[in-house]
Amino acid sequence: MALTTVCLTYDFDAVSVWIHTFGAGNAPTQLSRGVYGAWVGAPRILDLHDEHDIPATWFVPGHTIESFPDRVGSVHDRGYEVQCHGWSHVNPSTFDTKEAEKSEYERAITNIEDVTGRTPVGFRSPAWEFSTHTLEILEELGFEWDSSQMGNDFRPYYLRKNWSAPADGPYEMCDRKPSKSGQRSS
Repeated sequence: MALTTVCLTYDFDAVSVWIHTFGAGNAPTQLSRGVYGAWVGAPRILDLHDEHDIPATWFVPGHTIESFPDRVGSVHDRGYEVQCHGWSHVNPSTFDTKEAEKSEYERAITNIEDVTGRTPVGFRSPAWEFSTHTLEILEELGFEWDSSQMGNDFRPYYLRKNWSAPADGPYEMCDRKPSKSGQRSS
């Protein structure tokens, strides 16, 4: 049998996705989905991973950490990695300013540090999207990696700034960084 590599990750959004992404406010049925995730789903997933000794990374919004600190604490206490998924689970392109977006991630970082004792090094956008400032902010905050972009499946690649996708012209990739071998990454 050939060796296979699998990376299991979870977005532990709980109620934050329903409040901040879908605008559910106080809609009981939608919020109950998030509560189910925190009270039932997450413990079941943790038990399954523990039973089979399977590592996983959990991307958790700060809102979830503040709302369900014991549940998120259990993720960390059981040996799983907790990484940044924003604070309020909003699309980064909706922030009015770079400062507002950066403040969102700083608050989330503080929440993760409070639970894990460590600064997160990984990031996943709550909306699988970036603003024009996101990459710069992630660099400023010291993130080492991101799992939001989908340009490859098994090989890491450099995130690029200044992508160009005009409707009336060819797609252009800009700001490529050289790989360790000196070749340009694609």
